[in-house]
Amino acid sequence: MHIARRSAIHPTGHLPAGRQGVVSARQRLPGVMDSFMQWSESAREDFELGPEIDEQLARRRFRGGMTQEYRLWRAMARGNPEGLKAAGYKDDPSQGDQAELRLELELVPGWAPGRSMKPLRPALMLLAPPVVPAGEATETTG
Repeated sequence: MHIARRSAIHPTGHLPAGRQGVVSARQRLPGVMDSFMQWSESAREDFELGPEIDEQLARRRFRGGMTQEYRLWRAMARGNPEGLKAAGYKDDPSQGDQAELRLELELVPGWAPGRSMKPLRPALMLLAPPVVPAGEATETTG
């Protein structure tokens, strides 16, 4: 294992005479991860791989949901009614504020180099694109 060496700085700000500090792999990992993420973004852009990567991620569909009390869903609906409607929310006035409701969405992982892009616990979740039945055109032609 290669260990990078650097000068250790004393808490007073002075370099101790004749001492070398050691930078561990753990201390270098953030720089390696940042470099990997930058390289991944560059490769995606430079080689125009965005559509292919997004197509692969779109195949990793999963259902994600959340259960909470109606009072919280109602408060969210006041701020973003269209978003909750897309999740299947429909207020049921017969349910009290304490009653629980579970909403689920079909999701796909988003592009997140250096982080998880696996279903169920991806670093970034996006709404799944609609499924186009086989034989139907995905783009309109003029």
